[in-house]
Amino acid sequence: MHRPEGCPLAYRVFNALKIAIAATPAPNGPVRFVTLSFDPARDTPDVMRCYAGSRAVDVSGGSRWYFLTTRSARELMPLVEGFDQDVRVTYDGSSGGARSELSHVLKVFLIDRAGYVREIYSSLFLHRQTVLNEIETLPLEEGSRTLRATVPK
Repeated sequence: MHRPEGCPLAYRVFNALKIAIAATPAPNGPVRFVTLSFDPARDTPDVMRCYAGSRAVDVSGGSRWYFLTTRSARELMPLVEGFDQDVRVTYDGSSGGARSELSHVLKVFLIDRAGYVREIYSSLFLHRQTVLNEIETLPLEEGSRTLRATVPK
């Protein structure tokens, strides 16, 4: 059995998560999905908007999906390095050195409201129910941190 890898897998899981989140309203705020292109030369804002299509429209009130790009590889590099992402570009020698392929390892980050990375998923561990369970536990963990911080000693 062939298992889809990379971005197509992430898109399928995100689509399924949007549906699941819309079906069970979260009382603790919205969930946001962010897709960041590693190819600003080809993925202009217009291309990303077109690629996002109806995925980016929040009709259910449950979650919003952002499709982002940068203006240049130079602007992209701090993000790539900050998330310890390995992006490789392959050049085709037969076509005068034109870029032929951009590859990377899939990493999906679960980031809490405070901006902390809570989980990193690879293609082997990116499953709708696993991510959904962890999204649902974040407010419980945040609540217990707040409670611990406010209990007088």
